[in-house]
Amino acid sequence: MMIWTFLCCCFASLLAVTPVLEDADNAFLQKKYKEAIRAYETVLQQGENADIYYNLGNAYFRVNDLGRAVLSYERALALAPADEDVRHNLEVCQAKVANQFNLPSEMFFITWLRNLVMHRSCDAWGGYALFSLFLSLLAFGIFRYGRALRLRQVALGVAVLGVLCFVFCNIAAAWNWRSYAHDDRAVVVEPVALVKDSQPKAELIMDLQPGVVVRVVEETLRGWMLVELPNTKTGWLRSEAIEKVKPAVQVPVETAETAVLPAENGENSKDDDR
Repeated sequence: MMIWTFLCCCFASLLAVTPVLEDADNAFLQKKYKEAIRAYETVLQQGENADIYYNLGNAYFRVNDLGRAVLSYERALALAPADEDVRHNLEVCQAKVANQFNLPSEMFFITWLRNLVMHRSCDAWGGYALFSLFLSLLAFGIFRYGRALRLRQVALGVAVLGVLCFVFCNIAAAWNWRSYAHDDRAVVVEPVALVKDSQPKAELIMDLQPGVVVRVVEETLRGWMLVELPNTKTGWLRSEAIEKVKPAVQVPVETAETAVLPAENGENSKDDDR
């Protein structure tokens, strides 16, 4: 009975979301971007969806709201890390941000490994781990019961490789999940002054423009946040000027058919059948 109730609630939610989503897509195609933004945000109040965040980012980009465009693309990428269209549009948008920072140098291997792990979702790494485990068990069975010496040697090598891949995929899945669960990044959505202390007349460090991605280190009850810039420098700013990449709502929403809209001005567009 509970299962049927849950399914009925999901279906009712789907029926409620679909007309609003269609209105948002139509408004976007008619270049009524502010109307599309309001409609997409209404749909996202029901939960998260990578394609809707992508379309919302495109709409914000068209009205030159770079801060919220970056925020929307970052949220879409957190849900769909393998989506190259989202990644491309995010890079295009970030290139237009006024503040540019030199990132701290690190070993090439660490950068490569982080990009590899974050380029797939936690669920994807879990699937790879299960496949590796199945492959290693199959190879071990061939090694244990096979008769040809050469075949047994190859099977043993495959079994060892499968175990190593299984361990690596589990580590990658845990790393990916931890990065998402403890995501403390935020995006500047309004021009704001970065100062040395959480006081109204504190010394100015620099002015931050919308689109800068920072890491939240500390929050106060007085509406201040201690943040770390991409170049590792820290400072205080008003909390109303930034929004966290990880939204408060964490329940995914399923829509009947999310239209991935055409893009302009250097943005990538997705195929209509995706």
